[in-house]
This record gives sequence, C-alpha cells and structure tokens, in this order.
Amino acid sequence: IRQELPTEKKFQWFHRPSLSLLFYGMNCNHPLLKNPELRKALSMAINRQELVTRVYKGQFETAKTILPPGMPGYYPQKQMVLSDVSMARDHLKRALGEKTDSIPALEIVSNSQSSFAKAELNSVRDWCKQLGIPVKIKFITDWTEFKAYLRSESVQIYRYAWFADMPDPDSFLYPLFASDSPVNFMRYKSKDVDRMLLTARRIVDPVERAKMYRRIEALVLKSSPLIPLFYLSIDRVYQPTVQ
Repeated sequence: IRQELPTEKKFQWFHRPSLSLLFYGMNCNHPLLKNPELRKALSMAINRQELVTRVYKGQFETAKTILPPGMPGYYPQKQMVLSDVSMARDHLKRALGEKTDSIPALEIVSNSQSSFAKAELNSVRDWCKQLGIPVKIKFITDWTEFKAYLRSESVQIYRYAWFADMPDPDSFLYPLFASDSPVNFMRYKSKDVDRMLLTARRIVDPVERAKMYRRIEALVLKSSPLIPLFYLSIDRVYQPTVQ
C-alpha cells in the first residue's frame, strides 16, 4: 500500500529524515574483527542501494556517512565507498593474506525478527558469501537479553539503529564512539577521537563546531568500526484539508 499512496493525488505526502541511522556495529576487540581491513571488506561487500530498493522499496536513503541528513556536520560530498566487490576483495586479502579460503563464520545478531529485517540480513549474508565470508544470523528479540549480549565478549556484529536526542552531532558521535561510553558496543577506542570529542563539546561557534565533528567522523570511518546501511525516515500521509 505504501507504493500506491504517492500516486493518490487526493492525499498530501510528506517524507523527511528522522536524524537516525541503521547500521551494523562490529566488535573491534573480537579476534575475528580486530583487523580494520576485514571490517572494510565487509562494508564494501554490501550493496546498500540494492538493499534499499529491493527490500525497503525505496523508503530509506542509503547511508554514505555516520551523521544523517539534517544534522549539523553532515557532509555527503566526502562520502565513503558504498559498494565495491573488487575493493572488498583487496581489503580481505590485505587482512588475511592467502588464508581467504578458511575464513571462520561471522555472526550477526539482530533484535528485530521482522520480515524486513530477515530479508535484509539474508541479503547481507549472500553478499558476504560471494566474498567468501560465511555468516550466521542470530535473533535475540528480548531487548534486555539483546543489550546484555551486546555487552558480552561473544558479540561479533550487531544490527542497531540510533536516533539523535537533539539535532547536534555530539548526540551521535559521543555515545557511539567515546571510549568511556556505555553504549559503545563496538569497543572502538581512539585517543585522538576522545580528545577531539571533548574539544568539540566546548566549541560554541556552530560552523567551527560542525567542522570539528566532520573531522571526528572522518577519523572514525577510516577504521570502519561500523557499517552504515541507511538513514531512517518518517512518512506521513494527510487528507488535503489538513494544515
């Protein structure tokens, strides 16, 4: 029905970003995921555009950054490579050398077991398989159990969505990537990023503040602790009389 509604001229259709991101976080401390080259290979193996088009019927926008559209510091011009199987194979070879034929299975854990989440995860598993990386999918639908699993050493890759509390890049970058953050389930640690995050919090000028958060985002993306998939959005349909 969502595909039919935009063609109905009698309705008003509103589509806007929601300052959010759906991503796969990777446990940077896990023996299988410590190497950033392997994490980059996984990120480049996923065809985000096909995922959004085929599974979500174009509802969301593919993620080229961590900070979403509408967020100060959002800078799509300096975007990451979204999908490149050849580059993915190069990163994989740099990570594993000649051992690419014996890659242990990686686990992706998801709190959602919806039909959309299943279709998405199956697609990701197929793309990783084409790269020679076997993937297992685990579902933990109880939120308390899921959060406990993310805090455990067992977690490898997890499916997660983050929503900003306010339109400020700190509400994304500090909780997700500060070394002392309780929700930094990626175990990402960088002294430079920690220092820059504290510096950014003290900057009052909005232009200079946005520049600093762009630098922080670029530094995080260099080591690929997460796989940004798509920015979530809000759709609303109204009768023509609604103002």
